[in-house]
Amino acid sequence: MERNKHIVLLVLGLFLFLLWPAENIRADEIDELKKQIQEQSQKLREMQERVNQLEARQRLKERSLTEKIEKVAEEQKEPPALPDSLKWAEKIKISGDFRYRHETIDAEGDDKGTRNRNRIRARLRFDAKVNDEFDAVFRLATAENDEGFASGSTSTNVTLDREFRQKNIWLDWAYGDYHPNYIPRLNVLFGKMPGLVHKVGKNQLIYDNDLAWEGGAANYKIPLNDEQELFVNGGGFWLNEVDGVDTSADASLWAFQTGVNQKLDDKSLVYGASYYHFGNAEQANLTRGESTDFDDTYNIFEAFGELGTKINDTLPIAVYGSYANNVGTDSGEDTAWILGAKLNKAKDPGSWELGYNYRDVEADSVAGRLNDSDFIGGGTGGKGHEFKLKYQIHKNVQAALTYIMAERDTSSGDDQDYDRLMADIILKF
Repeated sequence: MERNKHIVLLVLGLFLFLLWPAENIRADEIDELKKQIQEQSQKLREMQERVNQLEARQRLKERSLTEKIEKVAEEQKEPPALPDSLKWAEKIKISGDFRYRHETIDAEGDDKGTRNRNRIRARLRFDAKVNDEFDAVFRLATAENDEGFASGSTSTNVTLDREFRQKNIWLDWAYGDYHPNYIPRLNVLFGKMPGLVHKVGKNQLIYDNDLAWEGGAANYKIPLNDEQELFVNGGGFWLNEVDGVDTSADASLWAFQTGVNQKLDDKSLVYGASYYHFGNAEQANLTRGESTDFDDTYNIFEAFGELGTKINDTLPIAVYGSYANNVGTDSGEDTAWILGAKLNKAKDPGSWELGYNYRDVEADSVAGRLNDSDFIGGGTGGKGHEFKLKYQIHKNVQAALTYIMAERDTSSGDDQDYDRLMADIILKF
């Protein structure tokens, strides 16, 4: 208001000055008028500076208020902190999967004829962070019951039968994982654990993928250069404890494996070798299928390799192979091998994957109780084809189809056909 008043007086003074006859204006009046104009100009400048200061303060307040609002909004996005009594829950990760399977088995020589059955598999995993160097992992899984024990070490399926009776849940994994900070890329596992040995194409020529090893193992990766990495796996495992009056030593398995992961421009290559020594194998039940009266042992050498690339730079494809020879037997049935390929990867919804392999597993080449439980019904003494198709329906939902067309050896020397079709729906979380 004061500012407007001064402006009006200034304009009015100038107007009167211009209208006043020049001869009536004295010099002292002109000086006085100039002085007033200068004073008014100074006041205007001071007022403008004041206005600028007020506007700057207002902008600062607005910026501060905006920052506070954004901070509050950001805090509201974050979940509320757990109380100290529940802090342990932040260190535990839970995951799992469920599989429903329908399968048809047509095994020549089986008096029961063609078999149709429905089976389920449920697994629940807990990963607990103990500290920066130790983790603890537990997994529960379904399995058939056999006189108070799981019916086998190579399957977590249970058949839907026996008038809706409850199904058994077993301790599948329970192990510690030590990964010292001062030795990067080293993992030491102890307990009941998944196998650390590398299996090209995830093949099950020697060991089933459901096998949970018991003992201690270590995995160490050593970068050789920008394109090559050496890996070393090894461990000692207990197959059976001899108790009572028997003075024989316990049955054990000692494993050693080394190999190289290598990048070749747009390709990847894995190759290596393994050795598996079974100590006092006669003290464990390791045979199944057409194995002979086994008086020897298992000392298995394995060589393996896998090459991965892309067709037209978009479609991934991998070919793999594994060859195993049991030098611990003189039976002449001491060799097993597998060749296979995979095309594409079922990962994103709408994606698919194809797989194929052919294998020949002689009677005394590997331990029949530990290898693939689906191929020829488990065990050794057979050869044939396996076809696989996977389709990703939704995120974490997959359908799969597997067909096994094989032949089983018999003591008479006549091979028997073995056909098996498995249709799966798999849910993961």
